[in-house]
Amino acid sequence: MVRWAVIAAIITLALMIFSIIDCSRTAENNIRSLPKWAWLVIIIFVPAIGSLAWIIAGRP
Repeated sequence: MVRWAVIAAIITLALMIFSIIDCSRTAENNIRSLPKWAWLVIIIFVPAIGSLAWIIAGRP
């Protein structure tokens, strides 16, 4: 049980780091739906859902 929690935490952390870097490096005019600062706030404060939302709805 603990093993799965650790694996899930590592995957979530990796996805969050990828999303933060990707969002930071994307030009403001290429980002869909929300401004860049809003995406970064969502990714940081709601890591799993925010990262997936960035990949699905915000990424160019």
